[in-house]
Amino acid sequence: MDIAQAPKQIQPAQIQEQGPDYPALFRAMIVRSTQAALAALGPQALKLEEEERRRSLYLLSLALDLPAAWRPAVELTLALAPYMEMQGFGPEWMGYLEKAISQAQRQQDGAALAKLHSALGWLYRLSNDYPLAERHLLAGRDLARKNNDKATQAQAVDRLAVCAVEQADFPRARQYIDETMQLLEAGDPLYAHSYSRLGLIALRQGNWDEAIQRYMRSLHLFTVSQQARFAAQTERHLGFALIYAKRYAEAVEHYQNSLALLSQADSLVDWASTQMELGVAYWYTGDCQAALALYKLCEPAFVKTNSRILLAHLYNNRGLALRELGAFAQAKEALAASVALMRELQHPLWIANALESLGGLYQRMGEREQAVATWEQALQELQTLPETPRYLHDLILQRLQEAKTAPG
Repeated sequence: MDIAQAPKQIQPAQIQEQGPDYPALFRAMIVRSTQAALAALGPQALKLEEEERRRSLYLLSLALDLPAAWRPAVELTLALAPYMEMQGFGPEWMGYLEKAISQAQRQQDGAALAKLHSALGWLYRLSNDYPLAERHLLAGRDLARKNNDKATQAQAVDRLAVCAVEQADFPRARQYIDETMQLLEAGDPLYAHSYSRLGLIALRQGNWDEAIQRYMRSLHLFTVSQQARFAAQTERHLGFALIYAKRYAEAVEHYQNSLALLSQADSLVDWASTQMELGVAYWYTGDCQAALALYKLCEPAFVKTNSRILLAHLYNNRGLALRELGAFAQAKEALAASVALMRELQHPLWIANALESLGGLYQRMGEREQAVATWEQALQELQTLPETPRYLHDLILQRLQEAKTAPG
């Protein structure tokens, strides 16, 4: 037989029928399921149902380890970020963001990396860890600048401004706000955030009319752009400015507007914060029992979400209400807890604020020397800040002057 005509030898592997490639099928299933979870998140949805959250997190636990699923995985991560923040899942969510950052680095996806750093930095800010917050936000800003992504760059810089304001570093905050505005196109909704940051600076400095004006401008922009959650937050901030301006009825109206807007969203921390500040408004009008009822209502939310700085504020507010009711022992316990927690969080501005409240309690109890010593401690705390918040500083000086010149 001619060699050319000889039958070819069949290999054993060709005899056996090829079976399904199960690993490939599983990877394809993860990709499809992650894409489906992403599609199920409506871009304008204000709530994330529990079942949807659990399913999305399970898929991310798999997809973030799978290079083939990177695109839908990172898009799902970024889409979930606002909901996880609103619902108070910060500590759990940090792990997912860190995992996504590691995969983005392996994928050399600088655009996604900028957004992820900004999201993680914001979570650290919410947990009062400003050094780590600023490290991630600066990384996000710099990566976005490199990629010419002005929207992400502006978001990161705006969040840096918030960190600066909350640490009473007003000069740096103003620089960040100016930088944000320079990045924005005319009519960009992010202007509303910048006006809100300027309102907070004015509030810290005791410029009530300016604060109200800034917040009103911010509220208008959020309302026009139909950003209900941010509009609700601004209604709350506006309410606080109105309290200081002694326009209590208007403040209560804005708090109620905020709660109505939040009924459409699923933001536990925003809801509890608004309830607490509404309680402050009632305290200012002398209805301490109503204030205490609201503080009791919102406390479990702060505990559940591990919002320690908000718990410290709550203890301070509770102590003030108890002081007015003459429950001095309970008031002292609450105010001391506020001071201790603020010290643990290393927040000089709010340490000073809690000490001002505690000094007022000592004065009411007739312990003038202890009141003076406490207020002097508060002034020392304020001196450690980059710029002194004028309102609190002047209030403490007034308290000291009154105590030192009072007869007896």
